Amino acid sequence: MSNPKPASSVNGNSSPAPKSATSPKPHVPPAWAWHHRTLLALRRRLGAETRQHQLASAATSVGGSTEPVDTVSDKLEHELLLAELRLEENTLAEVDAALTRIDTGVYGTCEVTGKAIPAQRLRALPWTRVVREVAEQREHSSDHPPVGR
Repeated sequence: MSNPKPASSVNGNSSPAPKSATSPKPHVPPAWAWHHRTLLALRRRLGAETRQHQLASAATSVGGSTEPVDTVSDKLEHELLLAELRLEENTLAEVDAALTRIDTGVYGTCEVTGKAIPAQRLRALPWTRVVREVAEQREHSSDHPPVGR
C-alpha cells in the first residue's frame, strides 16, 4: 500500500492535508465551532489566492524588456509575488495545523507551556500555537522564528 504524496509548494515545502480537509465531517467540539468554520474559510481563501499568485508569478516576465527601469520593475514585481506566495503558504500550513489540532483535541493549548490560550487571542489569531508570552519571547530570540504567532 502506498502513501499519497503531499502536493509541493512553490518554495519546495510540502504539507499533508489536515484531517478536517480530507475527513467527511469531523466532530468539532462546540467550543471550537466558530474557530473551525473560520479556519476552513481562511483555508479556502488562502488556497484561491495562492493559486492566483502562482499563476501570476509564472506569467511574470523577469527579463522581457530592454529598458532598465522596466526590467527592475518586472523583477521587483516578481520578487513581491514570490514573497506573498511564501507568506500565504506559511499561513496555510499554520491553518492546516490548527485544523489538525482541533481534530486531535489539543487546539487552544499552548504547545510550549501547556497553558490554555486565551479566547481573545484565539479569536484574533485562530491558528496560533502558543500563548502571547511565548510568541513575544520567540520574536526576540533568534533561536525560534515566530511560528504560529
